Amino acid sequence: MEIKRKFRPEIEGLRAVAALLVAVYHIWMMRVSGGVDVFFVVSGFLITTSLLSRYARDGYINFFNFIFGLLKRLLPNALLVLTVVLIASYFIMPEYRHAGIIKEIFASIFYFENWQLAVSGTDYLNQGSEKSPVQHFWAMSIQGQFYVIWFLIVSLAIIIHKKFKVDFKKSFVGILLTIIILSFIYSVYLTAVNQPLAYFDTRTRVWEFGIGGLLLIIIYKIKLPGFISTVIGWIGLLILLGTGLMLDVEKSFPGYIALLPVIAAVFILVAGENSSKLGVEKFLGSKLMVWLGGLSYGLYLWHWPLLSFYYVIFDTTDVSILHGMLIILISLILSYLGNKFLETPINKLIGKNNFTFRKFIPIAIQLGVVLTLLGAWYGAGELQSSNQEKLLGNSDYPGALSEDISFSPEGSKPIPSLETAKEDTPSPYADGCQLSPGESEVKVCEYGNTDDYEHTVALVGGSKSTHWLPSLQNLGDNYRY
Repeated sequence: MEIKRKFRPEIEGLRAVAALLVAVYHIWMMRVSGGVDVFFVVSGFLITTSLLSRYARDGYINFFNFIFGLLKRLLPNALLVLTVVLIASYFIMPEYRHAGIIKEIFASIFYFENWQLAVSGTDYLNQGSEKSPVQHFWAMSIQGQFYVIWFLIVSLAIIIHKKFKVDFKKSFVGILLTIIILSFIYSVYLTAVNQPLAYFDTRTRVWEFGIGGLLLIIIYKIKLPGFISTVIGWIGLLILLGTGLMLDVEKSFPGYIALLPVIAAVFILVAGENSSKLGVEKFLGSKLMVWLGGLSYGLYLWHWPLLSFYYVIFDTTDVSILHGMLIILISLILSYLGNKFLETPINKLIGKNNFTFRKFIPIAIQLGVVLTLLGAWYGAGELQSSNQEKLLGNSDYPGALSEDISFSPEGSKPIPSLETAKEDTPSPYADGCQLSPGESEVKVCEYGNTDDYEHTVALVGGSKSTHWLPSLQNLGDNYRY
């Protein structure tokens, strides 16, 4: 199966538009732009190109060469951003948010931030909720997981081809179509029943990568007249620019609405393959747009932390036009500097083929630095918590007795510390007794003396009533219930 691997400048321009849309919508609208979905389609298109061209050239795909080739481009800037965010968060972010940020930075390093957010019940589209400075790594995590999934899919198609003598193209397309259909149906279903979870679930997004991969297989056979190519290309760009404005996506994304940015990306890619004099590819493939496309990854990585810190420093959730433009400009500058002085030198040092762990020493050093800083921050918080537990019963920490002015301590830090306050939750949260939004079943959990007891106390309600449980448990130890 022959794959024509060539540089397509309009894809760089499309990346630039997608990244700018994400930044603009985040900064001024806090809405979904569809830019991330375009990244997913483009990634599916390009990674399928890479994998199939490797197979056509070598007759096999070396997993480590494939993954290391991706990581050498993704990790230098990502680890730089995470290191800066880690240090800045320690000094800028309120203490009560530190524990959550530590978890999310760790999840971002190892590409499972989307699942971390899903588990914590984060609503990405809820403008009023607090968001960590690395929350945007959810998309990078899905993309990283997708690369492994796609390697497995192509490998499965190769096995079917060799073992059962099935045409490779037919087996690969069959697998793609199955995944696209199942993933899309699941996305529509989960969005309807639990939209916050659907937003971060890898399974609801795989179909978008699949569309990109399927397009790669058939795009060379799509021949369009110049007029049609021009029309669909510009229509695709207009759809992309207007996705977030045309539809209220707060409670219905991804689902079927994600078809809009996906179709927009497909239209633009097809138009680029059928170049015309006035086609959108002329604009997207211009020198300026290609240059911006080279900075799009860094723009995506930097704009969100800068925005998060801006909210805290200025104690606001509104960003002026001028300040928003400065955030985008600074993000582009940081992206340029990261490319020039970090990513490019590391990529030159590693080279193109036959990757070894030895070549990855610079990235390993970066990883070691961020993990060391993260471990030190986490360890300091744990030490503080353990020291505070020893103060229980200390007269300087009288609890409710502090209502009596004679017991009021001066200058004592609260217990638990603000850094660990969010983790100080009653047992039902860890035991699965607390229902998530949208669930209606009645859960019954038993605490205290369940065998030898004299009284039964029922604690009924939601999150507010749950906070009474620790006190009731202490009373139960003394009064046998």
